Amino acid sequence: MKFKIFALLLVGNVLLPMAVPAQTLESIDGFDAELHLNLKGCFGASIGENLACLSHALETCHGFTNDLSTAGGYYYCSYVAFEKVDAELNRHYSGYVNAAAQNAWGEERRAESEELLRAAQRAWVSYRDAMCEVSPRWSGIGPGFDAVVDDCRSRLTLMQLETLSSELGGFNHDQ
Repeated sequence: MKFKIFALLLVGNVLLPMAVPAQTLESIDGFDAELHLNLKGCFGASIGENLACLSHALETCHGFTNDLSTAGGYYYCSYVAFEKVDAELNRHYSGYVNAAAQNAWGEERRAESEELLRAAQRAWVSYRDAMCEVSPRWSGIGPGFDAVVDDCRSRLTLMQLETLSSELGGFNHDQ
């Protein structure tokens, strides 16, 4: 029987979801992202609070997947977390692309404004992915390499969400 009882853990001013009790999974087939990872509350607060929430969610998830093999369980939690954080970025980003076109100064600059934002985001994705491979390569991490990369990509993506919000959040856009 799966327990879907949740308690709230207060860290700083952030309420972090915490599953009680943390039963380990016997198979990855039983993984439920809402129950085992639970990133609700990891978006929309300050960057420090969002990063603390992500860290807590990954730690909790690792507890659930502990018996699946260290690298395998860690990798799955990290992979799913990155997929969720990246989806959140994409949800907001499409609104910023619309805003770039809508708020450009002059009709002739709409396409240019939108393309500048797209080019900046493509460059940022390349930067993020390259940066996240540097540390594990320098550290000689073997097993768990992909988990370390995905954890880094999740952190930098949360930071990019904050950057886009602070730089472009004042423009009218649909989310």
